[in-house]
Amino acid sequence: MKLFFGIDIGTTTTHAVALEAKISKNCITGRMEFVSPSIIYQSPVVFTPYHNGEIDLSNFSQMWERWLVESQLRRDDLVGGGAILTGLAAESSNRNRLKDYLLKELGSESVIVAADPGLESWVSFMASVQTLSRSNPHLTFLHLDIGGGTTNVALGKDGVVKEVGSFFIGARHLQFYPGTFQLVGFSKYGERLLKYFGIEANLERHFSQDEIGTIVSAYEKLLEDLVCGRSSGYLSEVAQMDFKTDSADVITFSGGVGELIYSPDASRTRFGDLGQELADAIRQSPVLSKSLSTFIPDCKGRATVMGMAIHTVDLSGSTSYICDPKVLPLRDIPILGVIHDQLADASMEKLIELALHLPQGGALQIEMKWSLESVRVLGEKLFKILENIIERGRRLEDPARPKAESLCGILVLLVSENIGKTLGELVTHWRTLPVKLCVIDEIPKRRAQFIKIGKLQEGVLPVTFYGIEK
Repeated sequence: MKLFFGIDIGTTTTHAVALEAKISKNCITGRMEFVSPSIIYQSPVVFTPYHNGEIDLSNFSQMWERWLVESQLRRDDLVGGGAILTGLAAESSNRNRLKDYLLKELGSESVIVAADPGLESWVSFMASVQTLSRSNPHLTFLHLDIGGGTTNVALGKDGVVKEVGSFFIGARHLQFYPGTFQLVGFSKYGERLLKYFGIEANLERHFSQDEIGTIVSAYEKLLEDLVCGRSSGYLSEVAQMDFKTDSADVITFSGGVGELIYSPDASRTRFGDLGQELADAIRQSPVLSKSLSTFIPDCKGRATVMGMAIHTVDLSGSTSYICDPKVLPLRDIPILGVIHDQLADASMEKLIELALHLPQGGALQIEMKWSLESVRVLGEKLFKILENIIERGRRLEDPARPKAESLCGILVLLVSENIGKTLGELVTHWRTLPVKLCVIDEIPKRRAQFIKIGKLQEGVLPVTFYGIEK
């Protein structure tokens, strides 16, 4: 069994989960994947610790130490997972210090830490409705993960995410004493919303029911505009990652507000925000509530943390080419571009040379119609390009120009078919070319900016994409 750990540090709450899963081959697709995931630990849902507007690192470290003891987790046991900062927590000025702390504690070999709205939208969809979507491949699912600071949106069909977006629409932009509507805090987005309606943003001020109704109705309309693809000036003002869509067949929810939508008997005063009021408004909206009784997502309030634990990781095929297993793991490898049939040789050479000159290397996705002949032709072409790059470096005498010894980076090629070893041997001319090369095969296409490749696990490689793009 392989272990995964996920942490969701959000605007309002923070929680963690540990899972275990097996590696197995899908009998339909033939791909290696993680199967039968089971939860072995869930932390309590606690308030995200803040101090003077920053995340309280001392408080967080104490919380983390307690989770380690409770879960009996060892860092060396981890295969994958991640921690994600969401909503307003991702805007904290000390978020990089928190990232460094988590990388040290969890180990950079197996864990990613990201403040990535596209990734959050993607993992929320995968954890919540991927199974529903695959079971209903003719339907388009629009999934909204609504928390304290943001609404993260993903559109998908047949289990595949097609579009992602993120907006600063959430329940905690205005904070109240629990059980009252006495204002004790607000974000810049909450202040902007109050100003829009001519409501004073004074701390300790008591809001009337009419004022609360006006604010919640505004959020409801913004969400309706979002799911219907209607243009809205205010919607564009709160866009963290813009999103346009046609009407979806199914609308589902997760996040803290999503939990309240599907569990209307939950406490309305627990967190001192507008979560329950927003959930009530969504249930009463004919537009937003059309699928509430027919399609129930899996994870609801824990979608992001479950997604970070296991859905961020793909498994390679068992025929990947690795120049030297000692180069693994690889992390923060930028995906520089795509190699396809129409790409000019000169453009291909520029991408490859850039990858080889980056200290950490670079990755290229290959999208082609594969056959024995196309593999041979591409292998020979890449061999000649690499040979030219190396020879050119040897001939250069100008110390300001790159030389052969400066080709320190690793070239990572990502392919969708099980051709890794064959292509790798062709590209390196049966390992006679002095270049660091990894060809990772059976990897589905992802629109992302970075990749992380872990160590071999039962003959396959865990591969993580992040920096999800539109």
